[in-house]
Amino acid sequence: MSGEITNETGAVPGKAFGRRDFLRYGAIAGGAAAAGSVLVSSPAMAAARAALYRPAAVNGTIGFRFWGTGTERATIFKRIAYVQSLYPKLKVTKYVLSENGYQDFPELLTEIASGTAPDALRTLTYQPTQLVAQGNALLDLSPYVNSDSSLDTSDFVPVLWKGCFVDGKVYAMPDNGEPYVVYYNEKAFKDAGIPTPATLIAQGKWNEQTLLSSAQALMAKGGMKYGVAFESWNYDCFAFMGGGSILDSNLKPVIHQSPTPQTYQYFADLINKYKVAPSSEVPAGTYLTNFGNGTLGMYISGAWWGIDYIEPLVKGSFPWADAIMPTINGHLGCKLEIGQVAVSADTKNPDAAWAFVSGYTSTKANQIWMAAATPARLSVLHSAAYRQLPFAPTVQEMVKYARFTPFTKAGAAVDTACETALSPMWLGHQTAATATTNAAAALQKALASA
Repeated sequence: MSGEITNETGAVPGKAFGRRDFLRYGAIAGGAAAAGSVLVSSPAMAAARAALYRPAAVNGTIGFRFWGTGTERATIFKRIAYVQSLYPKLKVTKYVLSENGYQDFPELLTEIASGTAPDALRTLTYQPTQLVAQGNALLDLSPYVNSDSSLDTSDFVPVLWKGCFVDGKVYAMPDNGEPYVVYYNEKAFKDAGIPTPATLIAQGKWNEQTLLSSAQALMAKGGMKYGVAFESWNYDCFAFMGGGSILDSNLKPVIHQSPTPQTYQYFADLINKYKVAPSSEVPAGTYLTNFGNGTLGMYISGAWWGIDYIEPLVKGSFPWADAIMPTINGHLGCKLEIGQVAVSADTKNPDAAWAFVSGYTSTKANQIWMAAATPARLSVLHSAAYRQLPFAPTVQEMVKYARFTPFTKAGAAVDTACETALSPMWLGHQTAATATTNAAAALQKALASA
């Protein structure tokens, strides 16, 4: 692996690489992902695997590539320590990235090409599909899953488990799945004299109309520079919010079909017509700073921000909370950011790497993980302990309605095609109908050329 191995508190110096840059750089082919059932192992296979994973039998050193700061990093270290407590002879070298899995993906491609990829690695969304199609860069975990009688795959959040398959085989294990929520400045709502999203939800009135009216009031009476904000690269999240899709189950473009154009027009109008949202043409940034300094009333973003990122920016200067997404077109939905843990096909110690990944995604490890992010196991996600955390109820609710665009052989080219085609719409130069028609054509071209 290129770069420096960090210690327990350090980080790998890395190249700054925006998510947009990744989408262009990483537009490589990927196999179509499809969730399939794994076979139940025979008693002989299970017995052999159980013998293999006796604590004393798992030994050697493996490398683990991951990212995270603050609470997230500390919690990952605890998960690693837990796995090492299961296998005392297993040593784990930590490769901590300075950027996240999207931004450092080009570096991973270089490591794979040079044969220096670590044994285990965190991946995101469609990355396992891309890595398998690029050159079988990941180890097929199906034989391990099939023969591990102690592994209860039904305990994984179904949509996360589905995202771990490529061509009917398991190439990763679920790490976490983050839905999208709405963060809001409670003080600004009070100053504006309007009901909060929580109140509107209780009244059954949290929808596109009240999102707009709230944003307008926050600017007119609540002292906000922006009423609401979001990033344009979350184009699929907006489609899901309105009950639409990007691709259908046959991997055909449907982004231009109702109700998606209408949903996009609504969000574009928030920027260009009603002037309550800033321009969403932010290459790789977020509006966290705006929310933290009290100039933004509502922020539509991922659930992961709530635990470890927003409060340090707010620093107690105003009360804030989160809420489920507003219904759009009478529909409740959002995107799910999927995280996985995979094993490199070049690992020299596949059994130890699998032991690590299996332990790292176990129920106990998920109980540790819930302090920093959304657990991937249903038993932990719906546990009383998780529900007591500040923002857990909102996350629990939105996970039920979260989706992802099917992974295709076009890989990241799907995102590139959509973002490029929709850009004129966000800037107010095209209607959503025109932009989505262009996006459908660009998608078709990207899929055909993969």
